[in-house]
Amino acid sequence: MKLSFRQKIFLLVFLVNICLISPGVSMHYILAQSIVWDLSFVVPGRYWDAVPFGGVYYSVLAPGSSFLEAPLVWLGKMIQETLLDLRLISNREIHVIFGDGGIVCALSMVTTSLFSGFAAIVFYDLLILLKVNSKTARKTTLLFMFGTFAWYLSVTGSYHVSAMALSLAAVYWLLRGVAENRPHLIATAGLAVAASSVVEYVTGLFLFPLLLYAWKKRANPLFLLVPALLGPIILGAYNYTCFGNPLTFGEQYYRWSSSPSLLGKFNTPLYIGIFGLLLSPAHGLVFYAPVVFYGLFGVKAFYRRWKKEAILFLSFILIILCFYGSWNDWTGGKILAPCYLTVALPYLILPTAFPNSQRKYLKSTFLVTTGVGFLVNTMLVAVGLGVRSGTIWEWAPFQLWPLFLAGKFKFLLYRIFRHFSAG
Repeated sequence: MKLSFRQKIFLLVFLVNICLISPGVSMHYILAQSIVWDLSFVVPGRYWDAVPFGGVYYSVLAPGSSFLEAPLVWLGKMIQETLLDLRLISNREIHVIFGDGGIVCALSMVTTSLFSGFAAIVFYDLLILLKVNSKTARKTTLLFMFGTFAWYLSVTGSYHVSAMALSLAAVYWLLRGVAENRPHLIATAGLAVAASSVVEYVTGLFLFPLLLYAWKKRANPLFLLVPALLGPIILGAYNYTCFGNPLTFGEQYYRWSSSPSLLGKFNTPLYIGIFGLLLSPAHGLVFYAPVVFYGLFGVKAFYRRWKKEAILFLSFILIILCFYGSWNDWTGGKILAPCYLTVALPYLILPTAFPNSQRKYLKSTFLVTTGVGFLVNTMLVAVGLGVRSGTIWEWAPFQLWPLFLAGKFKFLLYRIFRHFSAG
């Protein structure tokens, strides 16, 4: 059976990330575990991202990623308990094979790989919708997934990847729904905005330029607005359950603040935050997605062909830069790369599909920025695996992780075979 490029790119991104992913216990997983195990939002207080309220602890992070992981956490729980009940594997063997979180945590991290593959499909479809030729669209999609920090964040299981995929899907469905006059696609875009805002709050602000775009294109904005309101409703219900007020967020209690104020968290001078997100060595966009520099040569051509869409995408970039540039922790913690720019990354990469690459200096620029981007992010993936597993020399250079994983599953299959043979 011959696979289409959409199927191939999904499988490639998904399988590469699955092979390289290193299971680690995150607050999103802890909250998902509480939801599945205890039907509760309460989490243990020993984690850095836990905040105290009313004598218990809650997650400081947006809950959407935990909601997305919950089905796989439940499935992992069923598989792990079944294997233990049948004595096909011991707790010690689970720890050795799958790490501290066991099968449950390892399976929960599949969520990010699924959304990473989904993002690749939607990005490719968006390029085709914007009349980019198929060859260029394929090249740009591969560049987006493996030549930028999106790859590193996918491997580390970052929730930013899920938010990026959902918000990107919202944009694609809206553009297609408006172009083809299909209200159900516009409504689906609204649902995607709602879902992305529950995963990462700031993407909810994308609704305003999206509504303006729909109105300018003579589509009924209500088809987009009404489903999108589901996001604030879910967040309000979650906040009320945890903090007794639908307008109170976990961030307001972060680091045990005695006088919580959400607006007080935006205390970084904007020029410092933006400079850091774009140019700082540890978190600067130019170091972890250098192909964006090449894309500058395509901005003019893109704007000429797609004026309204270019303004729409620019508004997304400005929203992200202004929001996180003024946030008190604009670096995103200890993680390398500008993780807070992830949801804006597709719109920063899009112009790379529009320069006239036949010009000699542009071809050289493309090759250099692409090569540097791939090298830097390959190193990030290697370092990320090393950091999460305790020592970089366990993993880098690469230690043939897919073969290592296959060997572990081979051991598990052998145990299952031996159990039933003995019976």
